[in-house]
Amino acid sequence: MNHNMHPRYLELGMASALLGERKDCAVISLAVACDVAYSVAHDAMAAAGRTPGTPVSGNMVKRAIGVLGFTFEDVTDDLKAKAWRKGSGITFATVGRCFPEGVYLARTQNHVVCLYNGQVIDWAAGRRFRVRVLYRLTKLGENE
Repeated sequence: MNHNMHPRYLELGMASALLGERKDCAVISLAVACDVAYSVAHDAMAAAGRTPGTPVSGNMVKRAIGVLGFTFEDVTDDLKAKAWRKGSGITFATVGRCFPEGVYLARTQNHVVCLYNGQVIDWAAGRRFRVRVLYRLTKLGENE
């Protein structure tokens, strides 16, 4: 066990293990981003079409965000612009410096993490996995 992982991630990982789940990075990331229990995020992903133990599509994640009372803005173009200025891709190791405030879900080719105020809350924090898609999350009614 990596004792340097964020306590919230460890808590959610234990809840996942109790259900015998796997391939549930989107569930854990959604729970962190929306500040809900693992079971609530798990149910939202099920409502969005996820089968236990299976990975998710981007559309499932988008639907689950809405189920949990949030909206998202695709800021992938901002990500690509920052990567172009930087001269290389944005990874889990660097995305927090580029987006230091706010709550985001970041996707690689086959993994999803929560970026919370510049900190990647996941086992992959600090890894050089290239971020391909980035969504900024906002609670419905928060900016009205």
